[in-house]
Amino acid sequence: MPAQITALPTPPSTNDPANFNTRADAFLGQMPTFVTEANALAGEVTASAAQTAADRVQVGVERAAAAARAKATPCGLKAAPAGAKIIKSGSISHDSTAETYIVISGSGTLVTGGTIVDGRRSAPDSEVTTTLNGPSCSGDVTG
Repeated sequence: MPAQITALPTPPSTNDPANFNTRADAFLGQMPTFVTEANALAGEVTASAAQTAADRVQVGVERAAAAARAKATPCGLKAAPAGAKIIKSGSISHDSTAETYIVISGSGTLVTGGTIVDGRRSAPDSEVTTTLNGPSCSGDVTG
């Protein structure tokens, strides 16, 4: 629980001369406790501000790292061989995984062979890699 500052007693008032001395003594007598509690609260606020600043830096570092990972690395051929036809297909090569496909409804087309041209490898921690396709290279295809 955050530091709490104890409520101060009723302050003395010249409008109440009968209680002035008693209230002044109580009010001033509470000052050492007030100072201690105020300093404790100030320490907590300072620590909280420092932690918030550190958290913001960490979030920035994590975002920068995620952005760097999101820039997928090249894969496949840099360019198609001379005269080869390039099919603009958005194909995917699952070059690091063994797979089995079972079509349970409707129809499917499985194309084997070919090579990705000027492809982009999915980032290792991207949802495409971790959930959808596994490690893969995507792009247009030739061959």
